[in-house]
Amino acid sequence: MSIYWPYEVFVGSDVLAFSFELPKALVAVFTESDRVPSLPQEEQDDEHLPEFRYETTGETIRDRLEIMGYTSARWRAELELFRREKIEEIQEQIAEEEDGGQSASKSKRIAKVIEHSLPERWINTLTAMLSDGWGWCPREGRSFVLAKAMTDGEYGPIQLPFTDERCLLRALVDLHDDADLVHFDFGSAVTYENADPNAHFTLQAASALLEGARTVEKIIVLTEGKTDTRILQRSFDRLYPHLTHMFTFFDHAAFKSGGGAGELERMARGFAGAGISNRTVVLFDNDTAGFAAAQRLTDAQLPANFKILTLPELEFAKAYPTVGPTGPALANINGSACGIELYCGPVALTGEEGSLSPIQWTGYDRTLRRYQGEPMDKDKIQERFFEVLDRSSDPVNDVELASIKKVLQSIMQIDW
Repeated sequence: MSIYWPYEVFVGSDVLAFSFELPKALVAVFTESDRVPSLPQEEQDDEHLPEFRYETTGETIRDRLEIMGYTSARWRAELELFRREKIEEIQEQIAEEEDGGQSASKSKRIAKVIEHSLPERWINTLTAMLSDGWGWCPREGRSFVLAKAMTDGEYGPIQLPFTDERCLLRALVDLHDDADLVHFDFGSAVTYENADPNAHFTLQAASALLEGARTVEKIIVLTEGKTDTRILQRSFDRLYPHLTHMFTFFDHAAFKSGGGAGELERMARGFAGAGISNRTVVLFDNDTAGFAAAQRLTDAQLPANFKILTLPELEFAKAYPTVGPTGPALANINGSACGIELYCGPVALTGEEGSLSPIQWTGYDRTLRRYQGEPMDKDKIQERFFEVLDRSSDPVNDVELASIKKVLQSIMQIDW
């Protein structure tokens, strides 16, 4: 291959890819442990030049691809589909030639070659084409007919018979010995100062692939309990039905998960520790326990795909009725007692007696020097909220749903 290609991938001596841009899908199959150590500068001379490549055995690459889902059955099935499409194209051409009174014998011979060529011959031909460009150099096991079938016009670009070049990598690995080496060479990129020789190419490739995938993967929303999930999920369905497919809420009830800020903190750490790559929102209540747990997670510096939120502040909660040891009093309950029920709207929060359901102070956090509270009659608040939600004719603009809308928008408007 020309030294002017910055990036090249080989299976044995066969060229798989060469490009000016990092072949991310292929490079992501390697790991940093596959990097070949470069000679120290003091040991380098005209006969001992530094090497810039990742290298491992075909067996290792095959095992990794197997786990990724790039199996032997997959590449063979995709190749078979490509072969059938080419046969259909030739058959249409044959029909046109016969209708026009022309001889279709040549086209029939081509169709026969395409139909009866084994998968190995297709791959061998494709490998030769990649090595030689469109290439006319003779090569054992190569077919001129198959080469032409895999091009767009007589000297057009090569048409890969696979949806993903990792399928081609798997095909080549399958047709090579396990001990044959697979390597990614970036020496030319270093020579021509197009790349940092110390760059972690495999991590860059994996990160780039994940970035693209994350935009279409569902955003996971973790909450403190089943009530939070139930209220937020149903609210999403009513206010933003066109966006519900982009979010998924952890189902506490289905998995019998305990509730509370501490449990949510443990869950978030577990998700992060397991390497969950989805964008994940960890949503705490706007209360004392939620504030403390959110601060601990923020200090823990979870991966960038995790965002720690608390329920937003409420203006009316700055002077809300509470009940404590000293009796009833108005207090600012932002940061100390605003659970999801406080976002259910005035009607839901108003009891049968016509007054707001008060906050009951339940404990004291010595670290934050702040009491923890929760609304009384939580079940009734939820019932009234769902009645409002279900009967609203314009949920997006309904003032009764303004607070829950504020919560949903805080989730949707995160700067990832």
